[in-house]
Amino acid sequence: MTNIILFGDSILAGYRSGHETALITNACNKTGLGHFVNASLPGATTLEALDLWQKRVTSQADCVIVAFGTNDCSAIYGIPPEAYTHNLTSLVQQIGCQRVRLIGPSAVDPKRAPDHTRERTHRFNEIAKKVAYDNKLPFLDLIAKMPIAKLDLLLQNDGIHYTDVGNALLVKNLSDLVQQNRPA
Repeated sequence: MTNIILFGDSILAGYRSGHETALITNACNKTGLGHFVNASLPGATTLEALDLWQKRVTSQADCVIVAFGTNDCSAIYGIPPEAYTHNLTSLVQQIGCQRVRLIGPSAVDPKRAPDHTRERTHRFNEIAKKVAYDNKLPFLDLIAKMPIAKLDLLLQNDGIHYTDVGNALLVKNLSDLVQQNRPA
């Protein structure tokens, strides 16, 4: 059986009512694609991920889904785009590009999450796409999968974390990502 690690921020942690849940992990395990273990870190940026990945990601993982960037985009954390590029590149290379599938930052609603702007979120998403391209990684563009007109349906009241509908969309796209081959 394929061992798959989910390693990201609160989006992959299934964040609800101020804490992480097993929603994403349980739904992924029902797909039959492998055994999913969630090693996500709510509130983490790529900087924390670099510090903690060796404690959270086992060498037995056949696939590691890396999803950091939503917190990096926040004005509260103030991660410069250059630092995000460096951190994300270092993270995927240290984990091992042959095992990594990369997810860009999530779409957010800046009306409800004013520390995020669409411009900055899109900029960080473009960085994640380039890191994926440069390292020949399968990539999931969450922003492209989440139409602005449907954010009220997909996001909780905080404008960041996912509703049941948003989580279902995430799990469907995670399933597709796991099945993607590495680009040539």
